[in-house]
Formats: sequence, C-alpha cells, structure tokens
Amino acid sequence: MTLRFTHTDGLVFRVGYSPDPWAWVPWEYAPFTGRWDDPEALFRTIYAACSAEACFIEILAQFRPDPGLDPDLASIAGCPDDVDYEGSPPGVVGRSWLRERRLGSAHITGRFVDVGHSQTIAELRPVFLPVALESGLPDFDAAAIRIHAPRELTQSISRHLYGRETADGRLASGVAFGSRYGDDLRLWALFEREADVGRDSSHLLRDCREESIDPDREALRRALDLHRLRLEKNESGR
Repeated sequence: MTLRFTHTDGLVFRVGYSPDPWAWVPWEYAPFTGRWDDPEALFRTIYAACSAEACFIEILAQFRPDPGLDPDLASIAGCPDDVDYEGSPPGVVGRSWLRERRLGSAHITGRFVDVGHSQTIAELRPVFLPVALESGLPDFDAAAIRIHAPRELTQSISRHLYGRETADGRLASGVAFGSRYGDDLRLWALFEREADVGRDSSHLLRDCREESIDPDREALRRALDLHRLRLEKNESGR
C-alpha cells in the first residue's frame, strides 16, 4: 500500500493578515500551532481553501457561542474600569477583526498527499496507531485526523509526509484534507521547501491577489449564517 497523491491545479483562497494574506508566518511565532504544522518548526505551512466561503467557515468557527456557557457568562460581573476594552459578546464578530485581515486568491499547482483517502489511512495506520492511542483516541482512522485536538497526531503526520515522494520522485507539495465543518470543503496545507528560500510566499502559488473583506460579501454572510453568528453593528446601526 502507498500514499495517495492528488494533483491540484486551480484557484484557491485564503484569509490572512494585512497587508499580505499569502505571506509565510514569521519565524518568531514558532512553534506553530496549525493542524498540519511541523512540530519541530523546521518548515512552515500556508493554508488555503477551495472557496472564499470555505475560508470564512474555517476561520469564523472560533466565534461560535457555546450554549452551555451562556448562563455562566451572563452571571459574571465585569469591572467598571474595563468598559473601554470590552470584547464582542458571544456569537458576534467584531468589525475590527475584518479590518485587520485580507482575502487572498491565487492559482496553485502541486502534488498533495490526500491524507483522508482510504489508501493513505491504511498506509499511515501502522506508523501512527501508537500515537493515536497515546493521545486517548480509540483508533487511527479518518476521524482521528479531523479532530481539533490533540494536534500532536496531525503535526507528527505532517513531519512524516514532508519527506515523502510521489511515484516520479518529486517531494510532496503538502497535504490535501477535508474540513471538520463539512465534506464539501476542500483544504490544503502547502509545505515550505528549498525553492521558497528568500520568498515571501510559496513557489506553488502564482497570480496572487488580495482584497479587503467586504462586510456585505455573500460568502461571508453565508458563513456567518452557517455558524449562527452575526457581525457587529457599525456606527449607523447596520
């Protein structure tokens, strides 16, 4: 059994910090905490999605309110001195969050390990079953690589796949994987390679573009609705 690779050649999207959403995360932020980041911080990754909506669905999930916590939050009295530093209430995405970020689009070309494919799962299971069990998981399967935590498992897989080659001897471009929020959302993690030395972003990307995030963008609104979130009202009350 061998790893399953998939060839990707098309348009991808990313939500990242201004001014360049496609830039590598600076080394000073290592160790990195992303799902497919290198646990040894020897290389970096750039995450991309199949659509702008998929990007928003992924990144806005952090704002989802926990219904079980709402009564507890309501019972906590704030300090009067904190009035100028209030955060957004549960279920509300602040306008400042949008202003600090940009929506990027780019064309990607590469050979990615299809990590959720049955062939890949079967290949990796003998190696990573002990890691999964030590992490408290019942097995190494497709469910194990989708859970939010622990990240040690998926990050260890990323380190393992970094050195793997396609049938024609080319190193893996990264990982292709499915979103935890729906099988229809396709995501990629691009590995930093020697060809990226001195570059602000991945050599796998071309025609990179970026734009501000319009609060009225349909893809953003659909993602907000999916997570039952709402955008903070602006000064006009909208």
